[in-house]
Amino acid sequence: MAIVKANFYKQDLNQFAPHRVRGELLDWGMSGLQLEVKIAASETDTLYAGDVVTILSTSTGKPKVVKGSATDACVGYILYNPKKEAFKAGDIVTILVREAVLNCVTEDAISAGDLVYYKDADGSVTKTKPTNAQRMGFAMEAVAATDGGTFISVLVC
Repeated sequence: MAIVKANFYKQDLNQFAPHRVRGELLDWGMSGLQLEVKIAASETDTLYAGDVVTILSTSTGKPKVVKGSATDACVGYILYNPKKEAFKAGDIVTILVREAVLNCVTEDAISAGDLVYYKDADGSVTKTKPTNAQRMGFAMEAVAATDGGTFISVLVC
């Protein structure tokens, strides 16, 4: 079964027991390097929290980014925004560049400390290196294999 990104942004109205969401920056005492960027006008895809982006231009104003792929130089991952689930060209988003823990999704069995890679096909993480993939970081917890995906905390570095 494939991972459906839209399934990982559902919040409960119970503010005392919030659900985890994909692309959420976890408070583990790390500030992380964050950057505010604008999605380039040329971007035709819808982007979601947790998606990887790459810089297209830095000529004027905020850096312009587009959705990244396995062969691109990744600059960061879009952070979850409780006000908006999906992002399009022209939207301003905050990205995590490095040195913090990010909520990700995987279908694989992963152990704590495993090196993980971002799969641009479905936005999940895997410990098996896909062709031309770049390293995302290290798994901070162990999870069992699950069809449709489960959350995993990843130290982005």
